[in-house]
Amino acid sequence: AGSGIGAAIARAYATEGARLLLADRNAASLAETAITCRNLGAEVVECLADVGSVEGAQASVDRCVEHFGGIDILVNNAGMLTQARCVDLS
Repeated sequence: AGSGIGAAIARAYATEGARLLLADRNAASLAETAITCRNLGAEVVECLADVGSVEGAQASVDRCVEHFGGIDILVNNAGMLTQARCVDLS
């Protein structure tokens, strides 16, 4: 959620008063988006994690459930580029 489409989605939800768990692997861009969303009126929890990994995704879910008691809407918007043959992707 630190940049690009993820940050734009976070800002859109923030303007509607959503409570947000923002996850990103870049601490600086995560903090910047979190500040912007707070300034728009949202309650924000930051989670520094690489959601491209199972561990990072699980940490984000755990943090959200711990803080908010559950997940109402999940936006899976990790922008990742991995080069591999289609048959090798999972």
